[in-house]
Amino acid sequence: MKTQWMDLETYYGQHEYNEGDLVFIIEVTERGNSTFVGQADPGHKNMSGEPVLDGWLGSTNNVNKTAYGMGEILHISTNCRLYLGDRAQVRPLADTDQRVIDICKKRGVTI
Repeated sequence: MKTQWMDLETYYGQHEYNEGDLVFIIEVTERGNSTFVGQADPGHKNMSGEPVLDGWLGSTNNVNKTAYGMGEILHISTNCRLYLGDRAQVRPLADTDQRVIDICKKRGVTI
């Protein structure tokens, strides 16, 4: 995966993002259309609830989710689309990056 723009998950404005923050990268696929989302919390498997850094999370109501590790926010662009939140340019990080290791250990995510 390369640096790309993605939506930032905010859960009704409960989380503020800043450039330099790390986010978990989740791909959401519905009806053949995929989008990437950066979120503060790791994705969880839909049956076991286990937090996952990389891999398939599950499918519910024909919506598939896959975790793609973590990324660093390089730039945030507040968009004009009502209620959809902000978009950010995110650079993926290697699972061996010490920042990723520290966050995963703190949150109980297996690398």
